[in-house]
Amino acid sequence: MPEFVKNETSFSSSCSSSKTRDENENEDEQPSIHPGSARDFPLTTLKSATIVAAPLGEFLMKVCSITNAKPAKGSRIHRRGLAKKKGGIGQHVTKVVSRSFEPNLKNKRIWVSELKRFVSVKLTARALKTVTKNGAYATLKVAGLI
Repeated sequence: MPEFVKNETSFSSSCSSSKTRDENENEDEQPSIHPGSARDFPLTTLKSATIVAAPLGEFLMKVCSITNAKPAKGSRIHRRGLAKKKGGIGQHVTKVVSRSFEPNLKNKRIWVSELKRFVSVKLTARALKTVTKNGAYATLKVAGLI
């Protein structure tokens, strides 16, 4: 007898069992022989994992300690054609490519005269001008680094 016919006969014999639907459902509720199977842990009791991730392009090593400047997302626009003011028919956008704008970070050792010691800080060039203007101790204290 061909194999597909055997499968049909076994299927029809299993369908014509004398058990009722309620009895079949009670069999499903019995505990599993295999520990750790899906039956042992109903979906209502499982807790989902929480994943904490920084947004794309943002890393903790690229953050200014004083101004809290971070990488920003932007786009580079590719244009084609001669500008109207140069006698052309105008420029047309042909492509937009995403990019990130990185802060101008520097690692600096700043002398704090009130503490009589150096403080190592990762800061932007803009923050370095702020430290020069307002003083090292006042700026670092506002930033929460001292």
